[in-house]
Amino acid sequence: MDRGRLISLVRSAVEAEPWIRAAWEGGSSAFGRADALSDVDLQLLTAPERADDAFAAVERALGEGISVVWRLPPGPDYAQRFYQLRDTPESLMLDLCVLRPERLGPYLDPVRHGRPLVWFDRDGVVVSAPDPDLDAILARRRDQLRGRIALLGHLPGKELERGKAIEAMDTYQRLLIGPLVELLRARHCPRRQDYGLRYLREDLPGDVVDRLERLVFPTRDGLGACIHEVRAWIARELDEPGRIS
Repeated sequence: MDRGRLISLVRSAVEAEPWIRAAWEGGSSAFGRADALSDVDLQLLTAPERADDAFAAVERALGEGISVVWRLPPGPDYAQRFYQLRDTPESLMLDLCVLRPERLGPYLDPVRHGRPLVWFDRDGVVVSAPDPDLDAILARRRDQLRGRIALLGHLPGKELERGKAIEAMDTYQRLLIGPLVELLRARHCPRRQDYGLRYLREDLPGDVVDRLERLVFPTRDGLGACIHEVRAWIARELDEPGRIS
């Protein structure tokens, strides 16, 4: 099984079911960055009561080729399963989402999700468009982030001072590096503000990512200096007008 064979099998299976209204690839394919290590990010559009039927259609097509299935709890917008395949590189997974038609809009924002590589679209609804609600959602995240940093930003240094290096490193990554990256994203790629440490080379200036790489991997002896540097960087990002206000 290679990537092309996987796509061919699944596409034939889902296109044969008329109640599956659309199918398209997202992920790296939607950004034109698919390579030999890319999995297949597939979205299907169907009525929510047919989600299990959609998964079953794909599973029948793959048959004994499936080695592991990871079923995520269904959310309000979609149901999702991941499939690992036998006798294939472990990177060649199928990430399958079954979306609800009435909740489709946020997943077609081109900045966040790329341009869908459409297999078929029976109703002509798979059209990239900005999510109109996103700016307000991210503004609320920024407000919460500001208060969280003010309240908890001291904890990594406190744990280090106590000699608890593991706790210090954990809180450093969660309470300082994570918020710093979100602030930098709010400045440089605001519609992907909540994307965490993914795609940093694509979304942030090279010199910013180089500096982040040094700070994300501190030595035990260098952790204290990194904590100080990250807190100072966060303060500048918060205080400079026009960046995240």
